[in-house]
Amino acid sequence: MRLETIGKRTFAFGLSWRDAGGDADDLIEAEVVKGGNPYVSVLGNQDVVGFGTLDAAAAAKPPKEIFSFAALCASAGDEGIYVIPLSNGRWWYTSVRNGLVVPGTDRADSMDGVLDAIANIVAASSAASETGESVKVYSPIEIRQVGWNVFDPIAFERAAKIKPLKLMKKSSGQSLTIAAAVMVSALVGVAGWWFFLKGPSDAEQAAMDAEAIRQAYVGSVTQTLSSIPFDHAWVNIAFRMVEDQAPAFAHGYTKTEASCQPASCSVLFEAAQNSPFSPTEFQLSLGGSAVTISEDGSGASYSIAIATPTIVVDDSLIRAWPVLPDQLVDRLGV
Repeated sequence: MRLETIGKRTFAFGLSWRDAGGDADDLIEAEVVKGGNPYVSVLGNQDVVGFGTLDAAAAAKPPKEIFSFAALCASAGDEGIYVIPLSNGRWWYTSVRNGLVVPGTDRADSMDGVLDAIANIVAASSAASETGESVKVYSPIEIRQVGWNVFDPIAFERAAKIKPLKLMKKSSGQSLTIAAAVMVSALVGVAGWWFFLKGPSDAEQAAMDAEAIRQAYVGSVTQTLSSIPFDHAWVNIAFRMVEDQAPAFAHGYTKTEASCQPASCSVLFEAAQNSPFSPTEFQLSLGGSAVTISEDGSGASYSIAIATPTIVVDDSLIRAWPVLPDQLVDRLGV
């Protein structure tokens, strides 16, 4: 996870959030057993839990308190998608629903990567809504896009009423086991202490390993499905967007070709000879940053983002993960 200072607090970005189903203890213990001393955030009635670890440099001298910015958005903000720029030039986003961080969000990516992810979420929410209403998007004013709402991260930080992340270590993760050993030591003697202090039993370890495999399976399937168009209507959407947003002629350039994928279209233009217009004028006429001019100015490409609804599958429908490793490989196609 990445640390950034906002206001007077240190916030973590990039936690891995999981659906805990009201019982976060097992997930936390399994993560602690893996090692790495994870930082943990639990939201709701143990509905979702977020995990994150520091890199070696940050772990050598960690801040006294670290807060999750995704948890802050879930606590202080309305339902929707929150986006902010990070100091390393990347953008970060998370989605909040019912006061909880949506697993699979709380991620940092390039500007284009985040915009594509948001477009997919917005399109999917519109498709799933009976009224066609889409999820709202919030960002600081400096990166606000058309149709987005403005929020102030500093104001959120000042109004924050969330707990800092809790650092979990193996010793603390086994405290319940140690307490149990104390209770039974009078019956089984000193040997009982060593039995319980060794860690989880074979059956418990098997259950933890099984859960880790299931999480990997569900995550892989969900990620794959999220890139698949909901239906073939995206082709018509792409055609209309190219026709509407990419003119046949503009400031000395002629549209020559267009190619589309479910997430975006690339439109090629060719400059007319002896045109009175400059490449910059053409670039600005189509929005600036979405247009790339060739080095000699003879051609240009224009990128158009497409809000394509993608397949959305509830985790409960794919929880029946494969039992054997070879079945897992077959399912994932690797």
